[in-house]
Amino acid sequence: MRHRGQVYRSPWLKPRPTTPLAGRAITRVHWRYGYDRPGGPRARAVLCAADRCVDASVNRSQSTAFSGLPIATPFRLTLKTPGHKRIAPPLRSGHIRLMVDFE
Repeated sequence: MRHRGQVYRSPWLKPRPTTPLAGRAITRVHWRYGYDRPGGPRARAVLCAADRCVDASVNRSQSTAFSGLPIATPFRLTLKTPGHKRIAPPLRSGHIRLMVDFE
């Protein structure tokens, strides 16, 4: 992100092809993400799946808000930095890790 107010959307995060999908439902979702450097501007983050979204501004947390959704439901993380000024050097998202508990 080069400017505050800019939005970053992750690619759709889907289960691995080897994940058993039939008859499975999500119970809890854990996330962890980072930036290419420490101490950069903090972004407001939202994690969404289907028609449900949670505030994911804490870069390492978990939620049961997606409980009951099918295990095959894709997720997307959206980041937005507040304000309108330039970010120098540009802020890049580092890793995004999503772990889904299911039964």
